[in-house]
Amino acid sequence: MADSKAGSFNAYLEYAQRGSTEGAAPAPATSPGLLLGLLNKLPQGQASMGLGQLASLSGMSATAFHDALKKLTDLGFVEISGQPLPETITLTAKGRDAATVL
Repeated sequence: MADSKAGSFNAYLEYAQRGSTEGAAPAPATSPGLLLGLLNKLPQGQASMGLGQLASLSGMSATAFHDALKKLTDLGFVEISGQPLPETITLTAKGRDAATVL
């Protein structure tokens, strides 16, 4: 059952980005879902997480992290704010809805 949920989310990501990534190498299927899951587990009062903290918790390579974060940002699931280096990542309402599919 968990596989079907993750597969549904990956299918949604592919549908949402159809045409915008032609010719690009796909990021690992679980990368955006992993980031959404980490952000969705934040305590109720905490709306965002530092970019460096999220990268560290994800355990992804820098390239995979960047690709996954770009995909989530382009789709409107997360917002990045702040100055370079202390940037924060905030899960949007759309991102919270998508995280429930995971």
